[in-house]
Amino acid sequence: MTFLEAHKNRITTEGLMDFAPSSDKTFSDRCNRLIDLAMEAENEKQKSRNYLGGSRLGVECLRALGYEWHKVPTDEQPQFKGKTLRRFRMGHLHEDETADWIRKAGFDLRTHKPDGSQYGFSVGPEGKVIAGHIDGVIVEAPDALKEYPFPLPWLMEHKVMKASKWRECNDKGVKISHPVYWAQCHVYMAYMQLNACMFVALNTDTSELLFQMFAFDPQVAQWASDRGVQVVLSNNPKELPRITRDETDFKCKFCNWKKQCWTP
Repeated sequence: MTFLEAHKNRITTEGLMDFAPSSDKTFSDRCNRLIDLAMEAENEKQKSRNYLGGSRLGVECLRALGYEWHKVPTDEQPQFKGKTLRRFRMGHLHEDETADWIRKAGFDLRTHKPDGSQYGFSVGPEGKVIAGHIDGVIVEAPDALKEYPFPLPWLMEHKVMKASKWRECNDKGVKISHPVYWAQCHVYMAYMQLNACMFVALNTDTSELLFQMFAFDPQVAQWASDRGVQVVLSNNPKELPRITRDETDFKCKFCNWKKQCWTP
């Protein structure tokens, strides 16, 4: 007689184990909540950036970007929930794995300097800095890609996306589907003096990879950089324009600073 046969009529009394899956999600919810609280507490202890990230210069609302820069507390704390923080961590983990796949495919991809630090840039006087760290630089590409007219070196920018966002990016291109990423890539190319970008998106549902190539557009980089300068030179967020004049506009619905932004 097998173990399972011997215990098929087991009951859940003290000393016996119930192997049946439970429909009660309370235990799972509590475990998730404990993890969320731990991650949120850890995030609160992290030193805040002393620069405006180049990855944020394409944010649609300039005032929202100003609230970020001036480190104004959000309407509800914490700004990043545990689930969001876990997603950030998964993005970093996937980034390393994708870089390994790209190298195995024959690309000469550089993600770190010899001293182990990331490639990046920093511009502006003390206290008014715009900076960023890039995911990598493609120095050489496989022979099978030599026909594509994008002079090396290339920026490599990696993102992870859920299936719906990945499909949108695949259908419309990063410029239309993810304008913040589009601006980020051009700012990075400008300050790192790179000719083109190989944008890589990983579908977290299917592990499919999307590759999109585009050349550097100095006008996009200048537009984004000018916005960054405007933000770091501001004295407070309310000096900067809102994205809309209507408080009920959908664009404001999920803003972390909606209440205080519209308070006289």
